[in-house]
Amino acid sequence: MPLRLQGYTVNRLSGPIEAHLLQPKREHKQQLPILFLLGDRHNSMTQMCSNCECKGPGDPNCCLEVFSDTFLSLLDQLALDRKVSFYTEFFEPKREKELWIRRPEAFSKQLDKRLSAPPKGVMQMLRERLVACYLDTQMKKKNNGKGAESLQSYCPTGLIDWEYSDLRQINTNATIDELVDTEPFFYEPLIFRVLYYIFVYLEDDSDEEHPVLDESFDPIRLAKRLGPTKSRDLFRSLSLILRDPAEFSAWFFSKDNTMNSVSVLSNLHKKTSVFQGALRVSDLEKWLTNELNHYTHQGSWYDSVTKKWSDYFDQLAQGKMVSFPSKRNKAKEPIVFVDLCLPFLDLYFLLHSFTKPKGLSIGYFGSTHIQGIVNLLVNQLGLYTHVSNKVKGEKGEERCLVLDEVDWNMDDVLDHSLAGPSAPIAIPRTAQGFVPAGRVLQINKVLRSVRSPKIKRKKKVNV
Repeated sequence: MPLRLQGYTVNRLSGPIEAHLLQPKREHKQQLPILFLLGDRHNSMTQMCSNCECKGPGDPNCCLEVFSDTFLSLLDQLALDRKVSFYTEFFEPKREKELWIRRPEAFSKQLDKRLSAPPKGVMQMLRERLVACYLDTQMKKKNNGKGAESLQSYCPTGLIDWEYSDLRQINTNATIDELVDTEPFFYEPLIFRVLYYIFVYLEDDSDEEHPVLDESFDPIRLAKRLGPTKSRDLFRSLSLILRDPAEFSAWFFSKDNTMNSVSVLSNLHKKTSVFQGALRVSDLEKWLTNELNHYTHQGSWYDSVTKKWSDYFDQLAQGKMVSFPSKRNKAKEPIVFVDLCLPFLDLYFLLHSFTKPKGLSIGYFGSTHIQGIVNLLVNQLGLYTHVSNKVKGEKGEERCLVLDEVDWNMDDVLDHSLAGPSAPIAIPRTAQGFVPAGRVLQINKVLRSVRSPKIKRKKKVNV
């Protein structure tokens, strides 16, 4: 049987190039969430499923696009009695958030423009076009479950938590100076920004002595802005990532690491301490080491590049004034500094989703991320197993997953989850459509009440 979801039998799923449904092993099923992982190949909409349509629950040839209102509404219905979270390669869109707060009409026009523009890729459909969903989730977290009607009108779901997971995009538009001054201060944005600026420097065709970089990225000036302790930790971490991933991983998760109190991942890891029996620090260290080694030590050429830049950061950590190393190979050298950031998205997703046990976490990431996560949880740690088979797109229709060979009954798979809270939760929009403003639904009275995403207005329920 294919994917069975809220009465629908989905034979084809259009958009991702691979899919994995993972369930925790029996001894961990009360601690860890079900994971539905979808792999993307960015920046293209080619090789999608042809003639992709679904006439309803009884359609024997049902095909759904992963970003369609119907598919997302079906996932939303799963959240009636359990926590469902959807993660993508995204982080808090501060510009859009400020625009919505200060000029809501301009925000609406911007979203309308995005919705009418030709899509650049599936990830973009689930990210930029659904930015209102992420902002509404933030609002609910801050306002005891109450969102904003102006945001909900642009979101096809009402119950799913839309979550960020791409640490590389923290404060993307900020300068180095702004990152130093941001409160609260975190190290990761600076680590990623320095790596990115080196990538730009190595790819730049201009004069070697004058790379096109943010003018505030002067390492000596940056060290003075940070102060001796923070600058030493920052440059030491960059050196270790390149030279000795094992030492970096052990130091990164060490309680003695002075970065711990100002690290996004370290703070998040503390929240998962309840799951130490399932996800040990030593396991995370080993996995992060393997991932970083994969990107930094693939042969003698890579070793020479990483040593050159590691030595550079070591000297900065010691307070020495040194100039940028010379460029060597524009075709290969920059890639090192992009790939180094990849494992941190995977780690953030795991730690964040593990704070939400007994539910469903959906991850839509680049295929490389998905494979790294699956390798860790299934092959290295043995915490999860595949439900039926994994699925990959075929040649010629890479972004079309044929689900005939799997048996993914979401209701059955999620039976390990406990029912949702019985306390009243304000829901401005259900999976079936809008509810008039101010109405409140009692979750446990509407469980499984509707099996189709057809729009229906709910009767008011007094609670």
